[in-house]
Amino acid sequence: MIPLFFLLISAASVSPARAGDVIGNGGHVLFCKGKAPVVLDQYEAEKFHPHSFGHLKGMAPEQVTHFVVEKLGASPFGRKFSSTLRQLGHPIDWQQVPRLELIPDHGPSMVIPNSCTLTQAALRKGTTVFLSQEVASQLSPEQLGILAVHEVVYKLSLESGAATTSTKARVVVKYLLSQWTLPDAYLGMIGYQHSTVESMPFGIYRGESGGKEVKAQLLRKNSRGDLLLSYDGRDFAEADKIRGPSLGQARFQCADFSDCTGTAQYAGRAIPAFVQVFGANGFELTIGGKSIRLFQ
Repeated sequence: MIPLFFLLISAASVSPARAGDVIGNGGHVLFCKGKAPVVLDQYEAEKFHPHSFGHLKGMAPEQVTHFVVEKLGASPFGRKFSSTLRQLGHPIDWQQVPRLELIPDHGPSMVIPNSCTLTQAALRKGTTVFLSQEVASQLSPEQLGILAVHEVVYKLSLESGAATTSTKARVVVKYLLSQWTLPDAYLGMIGYQHSTVESMPFGIYRGESGGKEVKAQLLRKNSRGDLLLSYDGRDFAEADKIRGPSLGQARFQCADFSDCTGTAQYAGRAIPAFVQVFGANGFELTIGGKSIRLFQ
């Protein structure tokens, strides 16, 4: 039997460009001579704004993530953050391994001082986060909390398609964990600038179902939260209900401007349908029990 540690080292060697969301990189910690180790996100934030994370000192990991949840409130991105945090769990829930091989995805602009060493603290594979015991044993509780926030934000940035490295995610983490207001433009960097029905652009959205292209067109939206889509639902509905290509329309009522409930028309039949808006230019459409993500 091959030890888990060697399996992880092999997994960590997968190229981020090929691995997509299978392997989540980032999760770096900086060890500098004579100083306590810090997560790279904090190091970058305090390089130009010293003590911007000072209010987190002494917090437990759960308190750090709660700070972010409270700051985001009931916004669409806040709900996404909270649900993803529940998926990944806190560092105490992560799978511990002796150590992890460094995956350098911190971007060409990052300069590490000669007296410092960059170390891989966490590695995500799907919704499983692996935590280096070697690094975690030297981190303070609030640093583990910062690491948890990083993993959530980076996963969301990959899902939106807005980033392939953790560079943009670390900028967003800086604003989430500071006491500054989070500008919409920074959420846009990781694909969440337009995450409500109100800001969805009109036009054609495309996806794939059963190896065939599915198209939907946003026809109408208004301030009441009404949404009208037309779609080409090839192999889209449940096979035992609808067979063959179907053209139709779906009408929705969007109570909170990101999650919409409605009905789709297939061959004169009304079928429950749902829309969940995510990212800068996409949404998930569910009709007849089958879901597909569509992008412009």
